[in-house]
Amino acid sequence: MMSAAKKWNVLFEGQVESADDVVAALLKNRNIAEPSAFLSPPSVYSYIKNLDASLKEEFRRAREMVLAAVKEKKQIVIYGDYDADGVCASAIVYDTIRVVLNYDKCLVFIPNRFDHGYGLSVKGIDDVVKRVGAERGLLITVDTGITATAEVVYAKKLGFDVLIADHHQKPAQLPVADHIIWTDTLVGSGIAYVLCRLLGNSGSTALALAAIATVTDLQPLLGMNRGIVKEGLRALNDSPPLGVKTLLEVAGKKGEVTSYDLGWVLGPRLNATGRIVNAYAALNLLIEKDAINAAEIATKLNELNKQRQDKTLEMYALANVSGEELPKVIFTASPDYHEGIIGLMASRLVGQYARPAVVISLADEYAKGSARSIAGVNIIEFLRNFTDLFVSLGGHAMAAGFTLKKANVAILQKAVLELAEKSLDSALLVHTLDIDVGLPFHLVGQPLLDAISTLQPFGLGNKEPLFLTKNVGVAQKSLMGQQSAHLALKLVAGETYGKAVFFNAGSVFDQINAGDKVDVVYSLRKNEFNGKIFVDMIVSDIRKR
Repeated sequence: MMSAAKKWNVLFEGQVESADDVVAALLKNRNIAEPSAFLSPPSVYSYIKNLDASLKEEFRRAREMVLAAVKEKKQIVIYGDYDADGVCASAIVYDTIRVVLNYDKCLVFIPNRFDHGYGLSVKGIDDVVKRVGAERGLLITVDTGITATAEVVYAKKLGFDVLIADHHQKPAQLPVADHIIWTDTLVGSGIAYVLCRLLGNSGSTALALAAIATVTDLQPLLGMNRGIVKEGLRALNDSPPLGVKTLLEVAGKKGEVTSYDLGWVLGPRLNATGRIVNAYAALNLLIEKDAINAAEIATKLNELNKQRQDKTLEMYALANVSGEELPKVIFTASPDYHEGIIGLMASRLVGQYARPAVVISLADEYAKGSARSIAGVNIIEFLRNFTDLFVSLGGHAMAAGFTLKKANVAILQKAVLELAEKSLDSALLVHTLDIDVGLPFHLVGQPLLDAISTLQPFGLGNKEPLFLTKNVGVAQKSLMGQQSAHLALKLVAGETYGKAVFFNAGSVFDQINAGDKVDVVYSLRKNEFNGKIFVDMIVSDIRKR
């Protein structure tokens, strides 16, 4: 919205007069001490070879467990999470065992969030047993399992060897698994990729899937993660896996695939099926080898994503949160909230109101909740203050999920709001736009876009650059989009014109008029249309002078 409520924080106060000056400012803002290593990172494999000794040993032992299971002809079960990271990780491990190791006694089990709940569960293990019968073999959890203490005991009692590969926050007491690979420096698919690379999978598909998950699961794009995404994007543009290629086509994506497409085109569609139904459609797409089947599955995922978008908007309207006198944590619960959408709703509330949000779906006896947070508030540690109220709780600093008895929801709400009021600094609860640098309007164009693209991939830890240009004129304005939800502006300064798009800001159409002078905060994005390339300004905020 057009409002002074957002704080504008310009990181680089100096003057820039060229594209090279802008790149230097961006590197300085990101505290990049070795620009050449950042702009041309080492290969992912070199990162793997130079892993910390203790983590390298964890991977070595996991590799030996998998190879031993294959040699002994044991049944292997991959137990994944139902989000994009879990599905990508499952596909990476499955393809490695089935194709690279040429071993077919391997299956994937993805829990249904509505039947099994989050993570490794007793009910999930029982359903695995129904599929494998008497052959228990090796159970590999990917992107889950690190908090499943009782469940691992149950699985081992039934005769499974258990290998946990997870990145979520570790509890004080670890499960007594046969072996654990844990690091919070990679997502679940990143861990799966390293393991499978050591098992001999050097193909581009695994790297592409790890890249999708790294961006979608919001891992900082620094170090090895930057390498995974950079090389994964190269693979996606040069020789994309069939399922991913088809999903991009169904979504209407044309041209170069960027990190934006991983997080905002592919990620939501891979996540949607696990939110609305179950995640098997996403998994099947990623391992599908037939083009006709892939097209059918991709179309289904696209339709489910539309349902997910519509349901999110419906729930957001139901929440009826007002911007006046908000508590320091937004807490909302309703039987009308779809269990698969509450995480998205929490994220939307955080984005709108710049404070943590807890959203709970109420059922007959138990309620399921999702929490999202802001920088400076570790939401999983915050919620662990109320451990006695939860049946289960898991997550990390920025996101958490939990189950509790319906009777405890009101108690939790009172406790959360009271602790937030006492402990959270109000200074954190402000929308802040970290603007990289003030930009002369004449620099906006293809040469600058080419220069800043050398910093890609953009994402958490290396955000897409934001620029501020002051005192530009509004030459034209119009509404765009199917529901006229977006504002399009033609801006001018001197002899330089630029096209600006302010998404989801159609409501401010009447507040800006041709002839107005404005200050505008924006990023730059390539727009390919009818064979021509344009540079669009994607507006984050705008103020009339």
